[in-house]
This record gives sequence, structure tokens and C-alpha cells, in this order.
Amino acid sequence: AAEGKQMFRDFTRILEQTRKRLSVCKYIRLVDPVKGKNGVFDYDRSKLVFSTRASLLSGSDLYHILLDRYHIQMEMESENYVLAIASVGDREEGFERLCQAIEELDQEQADLIKAGIPAEENKKLDTRSMHFVLTQMMSMADAMEAPTEKCPLEESIGRISAEFAYLYPPGIPLIVPGEQISGHFVKNVRRYLEQGFEVQGLSDQTSETVCVVKNET
Repeated sequence: AAEGKQMFRDFTRILEQTRKRLSVCKYIRLVDPVKGKNGVFDYDRSKLVFSTRASLLSGSDLYHILLDRYHIQMEMESENYVLAIASVGDREEGFERLCQAIEELDQEQADLIKAGIPAEENKKLDTRSMHFVLTQMMSMADAMEAPTEKCPLEESIGRISAEFAYLYPPGIPLIVPGEQISGHFVKNVRRYLEQGFEVQGLSDQTSETVCVVKNET
């Protein structure tokens, strides 16, 4: 109550200095959405998203390097980015350590790419294949109430899902009940598992089978 306004002024100043400093990194890129473009109305500047698409690293690689080498805990990891959450409780020393870590890793990536080190195979994937629209064959409620059966994941293409599947975080569903399972969905699930991500929501925690609507027409 007594010092809050000053604390937030200091936090905002340090945060903006950090964002400006990190914005020049070329390979571990700080994502800076442009308001008014691509459907962006506004965003929380205290959320620092670092994209690895221009580097030889995956999001998971960056997450664990920051944790193991620099002792910096990220909020979450994904295929091609990590998320850091800053708050008024963070000290200037913490922001400095984050900047130094990202700058060092960015320079390492620049040196490796200049030396011609090849990217891993999963970095060569056409990212357009990762995003797809599934066909809604029946309502979510009807699919969840219908009789179901287990189906091996590879044999489920064309069937109607009776359950959710998602990566958490962020928890956005890859599929919801009532949608038709596609080859893209199966391929992505396998890729996520190979990269060490946990696909949640499926009743089979091994992700080998999926619940589908039984005897659908």
C-alpha cells in the first residue's frame, strides 16, 4: 500500500529496458506482437515469449538449457518457443541474468549457424503441416454421451473422437469430442511425444489408443 506505485514504476522501467535489449537478438527472438495486426488487440508485456524458429534449438532445448546452465525457470515450453513470466516481485538482478543468458545463447546459435551446423530433422518440418482444421461431425455433447470404444491411434483416422487431447500448457485442444480424427492429428501427436511433450486429456495416458464414437454413421 505504501510503496506499490513506485514498485510498479521501477518494474515497468526495468521490463521495458529488458525488452529493448533482447529485441536485437536474431536467433533466440523475443516475440513482439504488433497491435492491430494478425488479430492482436493487445498483449501483456510482462510475458516474455522467446521463439527458437530461427535457431537450431527447439523450445524444449531452450527451456532446459536456461534451467540447467543458468538456473532460470521458464513458465512453459513448447515446440518452438518458451515463455517467461515477469512480475513486480522480480529484481533487476534477475532481469540481468535473463538478458545475459539469452544473449550468450543467441551468440552461440549465430556461431553454429555460421559454421554450417545442420538443424535437427524436426526443425526442417513444414510448419504449415502443424496447423489444420478438423471437421466437426457431431456436437460435442452428443459425442461425449454416445457409446464409445478404444481404437489404436494409428487406426483411428476417419473416426469421430469422443475425448479431448491437448498439450498443457497452454491447454488449447488439439481435438475435441465430435471432431473427425485426421492423419495430421495422429502425425502431430506422435511428433509431440517424440519430442518429450506430454499429450494430456486422452483416457489412455500412453497415447497409444483414443476413445472414439462407436458404430457412428
